[in-house]
Amino acid sequence: METVVSIVGTGQMTKRAAELLAAGVDGELGLRLLDRDLRAAEQAADRVRRAAPEVRVTAGTVDALDVEACATAVASSDLVVLGAGPFLRTTEPVVRACVRAGVDLLDIGDDAEAAQAALALDAEVAAAGVCVSIGCGASPGLTNVLAADAADALDEVERIDVGWVVGDEGPQELGDAVLQHWVHCVAGSCSTSSWMDLERMDDSTGAACAAFARLALRDRTPGVRAPEDWVTLPELREALDAVRAVPA
Repeated sequence: METVVSIVGTGQMTKRAAELLAAGVDGELGLRLLDRDLRAAEQAADRVRRAAPEVRVTAGTVDALDVEACATAVASSDLVVLGAGPFLRTTEPVVRACVRAGVDLLDIGDDAEAAQAALALDAEVAAAGVCVSIGCGASPGLTNVLAADAADALDEVERIDVGWVVGDEGPQELGDAVLQHWVHCVAGSCSTSSWMDLERMDDSTGAACAAFARLALRDRTPGVRAPEDWVTLPELREALDAVRAVPA
């Protein structure tokens, strides 16, 4: 029986995720690549077909902010992967769409507001009998898994530093979602004391994704000195220059 995975958003991370799924899943697999830009979805589909010609791959369009349209697009899927940002805008409608369609969701988002929105829908998610996994990207996500695994292997942990470098994959086009996300990450204030403080944050507060990763990891490693985060972004100056160039 074929397993169908719908990927919403065909950016750099989800294109690679599609390739890994195509190469690593045993049995029949169908990939449905969806993006607001049909050309981007078709290019991603062609890339997967070249890597795994035995996998059935289709491309289509979807507006991640339109709950009804998204629910229709992902209907009959076994899993939805959300990779369309900025996640502070897309997570909630896609969670609602998956609840409506009765499909499990894996969200690679890293905005605190996105986590708040998903957690606020817990009762609806449970009632629909679906599983929504949030914070499954690079950080939080893989960095937390690596840090927790390392901590489990040590007798005592005093401090955990989480560092991530963006740009080592070579020059990449910075899309609108990336620019919005990064400006949001470095603007405003964020909670740094405990995970539960996320529930008390004002909706207008800008929350850095690094704080989201730190809070989630702190709950996993109680008693450890507050994890520190450092980010190296060679393209940050380019991104900020692009924002400044936008007419007021």
